[in-house]
Amino acid sequence: MPELPELLSRIKAGQTRASQLKAELKAIIREKKEWLHKAREFKAQVDACIAAIRSHKEKRDQLTASVKTKKEQLAATRTSSTELKTKVSSLAAERDSLTGLKKTLRPDALKSEIQKIEFKIETEAVSFQEEQRLMKVIKEKKKALAEITGLQPIITEFETARGELSTTRDRIRELRLEVVSEAMRSQSFHEQMLAKVKELEVLKSLREEAHTQLNMLRERFEAKTQELEQELAALSELRTQADAARAEREKQRTEKEAKLAEERARMAAEKEKELKQKILQGKKLTTQDLLMLQMEG
Repeated sequence: MPELPELLSRIKAGQTRASQLKAELKAIIREKKEWLHKAREFKAQVDACIAAIRSHKEKRDQLTASVKTKKEQLAATRTSSTELKTKVSSLAAERDSLTGLKKTLRPDALKSEIQKIEFKIETEAVSFQEEQRLMKVIKEKKKALAEITGLQPIITEFETARGELSTTRDRIRELRLEVVSEAMRSQSFHEQMLAKVKELEVLKSLREEAHTQLNMLRERFEAKTQELEQELAALSELRTQADAARAEREKQRTEKEAKLAEERARMAAEKEKELKQKILQGKKLTTQDLLMLQMEG
């Protein structure tokens, strides 16, 4: 077993090392808390980013589907517009070929002209020749009115078809604007989604780094804890040995003192016996002998 001074020196070194290990463990715990906080923040950001990606993707897909549907509607409407355009042209040609009139000639216009001429004849002083001429004009216009009125179904169908064509063209413009607008919005959501995907990659990398750091800190903590336990166990053993060394030293000191006391008693007894013999023999006593007698007295 090592000597007590060596044991005390080793105990002091062990205590210093144990204090260092405790300080290192505290530092690891602080760093672990910091990385744990970062890991939780990164997880929350990752979850939020994933939610944003899903939202952007859902909106993009909805708009993409809407654009597809409206493109189909636009194609169908254009086909309908082409058909209506052909129908309007056909009805206009049929109307003009039957009446020989300009497209601007309408029943209501002819009626108004006839009424004006009749009012003029009734209210103004016109010559006989002028009246005859105006009556001839009225007759021609009434004939034209009769022809146009007979063709009213064709004119009505023409007007209806032309109205439908106008409505269809308006719908085409609306659909084109809606397709462009929704396509742009869909592209915007797509770009936002791609940006979030890149952001997610960075956040996942940061989260993995935090997890890696936490695992490393756990390993360091376990290693330092094990090292501290070993150091404390070694200190306990050293203290046990030091206590044993102290006890042995105390035992040796006690035994040495007992032996010295015994030796002193033996020598004193021998000296006393020698002194008594000197007295009995009448020998001269030395100063030391006299001092002994004084101490005994």
